[in-house]
Amino acid sequence: MGLRDLSVWRSVPDLTVALCDFLGTIESATVHVPAYQRGHPDHDAAYVAALRVRSELSNRALRWRVYSLYGYAPDESLHFGHLDPRGFPDVEVLGERPQELDRKAAALKCFVSQLRPDSIVQRWLNHPEPESLATMPAAAMVAPGVSFYERELDFIRHGARVDEVDAILERLLPGRESP
Repeated sequence: MGLRDLSVWRSVPDLTVALCDFLGTIESATVHVPAYQRGHPDHDAAYVAALRVRSELSNRALRWRVYSLYGYAPDESLHFGHLDPRGFPDVEVLGERPQELDRKAAALKCFVSQLRPDSIVQRWLNHPEPESLATMPAAAMVAPGVSFYERELDFIRHGARVDEVDAILERLLPGRESP
């Protein structure tokens, strides 16, 4: 869709239009969306755009699923593939076959902003684990409290400050758009 790594959170309306155009041509599909976990700003932006697209294309036979690569458990300990079942209903585990993990690892290696020896993505690449997947909730589910932006991923050096990202995405959630 032409959006660069670490720029999607600034382009949710453009992503929404592009996804509507693309998914509007598909009669039936399952759409997999990264969870809004206050992790990678672009993952969170894709979640917000997906909520907007789902409301625009409600007449399509699209099934919406949310996945996680990494997340904080309620005790704030880091877990790979963690989706808190209190916030995301019908959690199931997918991607247990080695070839599925290999495909995911190959895709992640394309995102150089996330590849540093100490990054959570690199730690996952060192020891790939299956991801959790859940039905996308009817309303926005946002991970409370802890943010990866500075704590784990150091995106501030790429211009993604947690307060700015959160403010933009919160404003763009369906039902919360400002005039």
